[in-house]
Amino acid sequence: MNIKTNYQIKFIIFILIALLNQKTMAKDFYIHPKYGNDLNSGESKKSAFKTLERATKLKLLPGDRIVLASGIQYNESLNLINQQGTLNKPIVITAVDWEGKDSKKTAIIDFKSQANGILIEDCSFITVSNITLTGNGYTQEDKTLKMRCGLLLTSKNSKLMEHILIQNIIIKDVFYENPGFIRGKNEVRTANGSQKYGWGIRLINSNPEIAMQNITIENCNINSVSHTGIKLTGNKKNINKVQILNNKIENTGGP
Repeated sequence: MNIKTNYQIKFIIFILIALLNQKTMAKDFYIHPKYGNDLNSGESKKSAFKTLERATKLKLLPGDRIVLASGIQYNESLNLINQQGTLNKPIVITAVDWEGKDSKKTAIIDFKSQANGILIEDCSFITVSNITLTGNGYTQEDKTLKMRCGLLLTSKNSKLMEHILIQNIIIKDVFYENPGFIRGKNEVRTANGSQKYGWGIRLINSNPEIAMQNITIENCNINSVSHTGIKLTGNKKNINKVQILNNKIENTGGP
């Protein structure tokens, strides 16, 4: 093998490694309901997506982030289904100031009429932070819905959901029914009720063959929901290693 051929082989290997690293490099995907466009790439603030729905169609890689604009309201819901980060590179959903300034404001998701503000289904190694979720009633009722949740973690097909961090989330005014709805007196005779309610954060795992573990809910503020602030519903201990730390829950309802 001559020197020239050897150099060419090394150059090709270098290019292949560079392309592989580029392919696996984590990306930020930005969403802004005013300045964005769903035909954009989403990979910068200037080329942001417009809707949360567009972002949920992505197949995210470990370390990728979905970035919302702090102080801005999104009138829809965010569904993460079968998205997998890693322990060292979780997939992150958060909010930042669009002007690059330091801000303690959250992004706001108003999911009125929707099932959930954020749905995390069959996912692992996910971090969600700095978002306000509110969903009060409906404009047009979807009779297929059984409840309304600020944030719902659930599993259908995955054998394991693990390492999900819910941090610095505000959930307020989550009601299934519209203002003025009156429940009958018989509704107080069961623990969960027979009607439809609004919940704060729910973990639901009905399949005993599926594990949901290493879940942390911390520094969240839940205020004014028509049922329970935080509730875990499992089957044969299939939800475990859950930490619920430093959360503030006020004005919850239920039967």
